[in-house]
Amino acid sequence: MNKVKRRDKQPSTSDGTDNPDSGYAVYVGNLAKSTTKEVLWDFFGSGRGPVLDFCFRLEDCTYCPTKVALIRFANLEDQQWALMLNQTLLDGNRLLVTEVNSDAVFTPKNTAMVMNLKISEEDLYKRFRTIGAIEAVLKPAHNYGYVGFVHAESLEGAMNLHNQFLKGFKMNIQPIRRNVSMLLERSPEFGSIREKCGALGLKYRPEAESETRLLVTNIPRQTPEEDALAYFERFGKILDWVMEKSAISVMTNSAGVTYLDPKTARKVFLAGPHYFQGGCLDVFHPQLTYGEVSSKLAVLLQGTNTFITNDEIFEAMSECGPVSYIHRVDAVRHCTIVRFRSADAVIQALKVKQIAGENVLVTNYTERNYNSGVPPYPEMFPKTSTRLEKEETLSYLMEQEQRAEQTRLVTVPDESYRSPSEEYYRNEGITVVVHFKS
Repeated sequence: MNKVKRRDKQPSTSDGTDNPDSGYAVYVGNLAKSTTKEVLWDFFGSGRGPVLDFCFRLEDCTYCPTKVALIRFANLEDQQWALMLNQTLLDGNRLLVTEVNSDAVFTPKNTAMVMNLKISEEDLYKRFRTIGAIEAVLKPAHNYGYVGFVHAESLEGAMNLHNQFLKGFKMNIQPIRRNVSMLLERSPEFGSIREKCGALGLKYRPEAESETRLLVTNIPRQTPEEDALAYFERFGKILDWVMEKSAISVMTNSAGVTYLDPKTARKVFLAGPHYFQGGCLDVFHPQLTYGEVSSKLAVLLQGTNTFITNDEIFEAMSECGPVSYIHRVDAVRHCTIVRFRSADAVIQALKVKQIAGENVLVTNYTERNYNSGVPPYPEMFPKTSTRLEKEETLSYLMEQEQRAEQTRLVTVPDESYRSPSEEYYRNEGITVVVHFKS
């Protein structure tokens, strides 16, 4: 634990009404829910100048096991001193102290995701520090957490702990699928639906403001439905939720969610990115479509292979430049629009020939190219190891899904139903027949 000598001073008497995001502010994560304002003021304010202002976030969120604080100081010197308190202990929790708009991320090369655990970040830290130096540990939810190592070679050692027990829980350890922010809470990039549409090339419609429905894609297929539902329940009251297998990627599920209040739906739509279990959930608005005829900031993946996930597209395209948006909802043409923050990234993206071991056809985005109806691009042959691993995973998941299906009511297959991919989807169109005993 880092030890920092502090000088005692009286804590600030700020009422917290100012904006902690501005000025010389720091983000403090992994705070215990029980940590009080007085304790935090003393911890950060007694070492240097007084704390000008701060606020708690996620304090009442039952989905997240910890809370966050944004703290503002009077000058750069005090802010830099506060950043030195990163990884120190407060009320039994190891703090994550960084800049408010930090780009710090957990990366697939350095991070293990530990599932099925209901233990603290500190328990994870103590167990995995024997493997290698740890940069950060974070639990976004009660049942999983990230362990980010300083050195990539430590990840292999962490993966070797898969299925071992920690405090009575069998650890399900997996690599993460894309970069995941270390910040649980940050200010939304867009302040309104109209602003987001203008920035991302979406066609704005006033009806979107009163819409309560959203489409969620890129839910990992192995994710229990209750986990995905719990994530979206944190934002507000849900009236309806339906999750089903995705028609655009066999490795994922999609869901339709309907909120009670349009304000909640707007908040969810504007709140992204929605980091979840080692990846990112994509949230689409049913009233909004991609509206540009052509764009110098976007490319088109024509006939996108259904074995490629959105996370894999994001990671591959991010090597070309910062990605601002992925539009992938077309289950007929299987076209994917990738929008960048710069035209230079488009030039690099047009050179991409493979993603996650699958062939891809990347062209300039135009409405004409999108509607051209290019058939699925020829697959790799022989199949890559990545593809073979996915097929093995799908076979296992199908067995689990079939067992779960067998525990339900006696059913009769609906012969008129046709699966979008019979090799990897069960025919699940059914008519329920209930047998009553006299």
